[in-house]
Amino acid sequence: MKNQRKLKYRSLLSVLDMVVAVAALRLCEAGKKVLMLEMGLNWGKSGIPYSSLLKPGKSAAWLKNKTIAPFMNIFPLTPFTGALDRLDFKNINVWVGRGVGGGSIVNGGMAVTPKKAYFKEVFPELDAEKFYNFYFPLANKELKANVIDEQFLNDCPIL
Repeated sequence: MKNQRKLKYRSLLSVLDMVVAVAALRLCEAGKKVLMLEMGLNWGKSGIPYSSLLKPGKSAAWLKNKTIAPFMNIFPLTPFTGALDRLDFKNINVWVGRGVGGGSIVNGGMAVTPKKAYFKEVFPELDAEKFYNFYFPLANKELKANVIDEQFLNDCPIL
């Protein structure tokens, strides 16, 4: 082909989210060439506005006939390569971002810290105390995350 060029990379990262972006940064800082692939649009440059929960538009879902946002699966859609996708498995549904930025474009600005008992059950080999006393607070500080009061979640009429 006429305009074809060969690219040489030692690292290929896909399904970008904040964790993979940090890995890409560290590899680049170490002098490695990294190719990052995204599935979906660059929403910041697309000119297509993000959808709201109550008035979903083109960006609401990835090739779906209705909205798929948690708790709000009620609006019909014309299938389009939107920003939010959901992978349905037997025992779990996983929501993912489709576009430049991956999950960070659809996470609602949330940095969820799991309940300690659940964390210990799922990751018994990890030092939970270190995660809750050091890593989670550090991540929240760096992300400038806020905390939602549990009572707000209990009282929220939409949830």
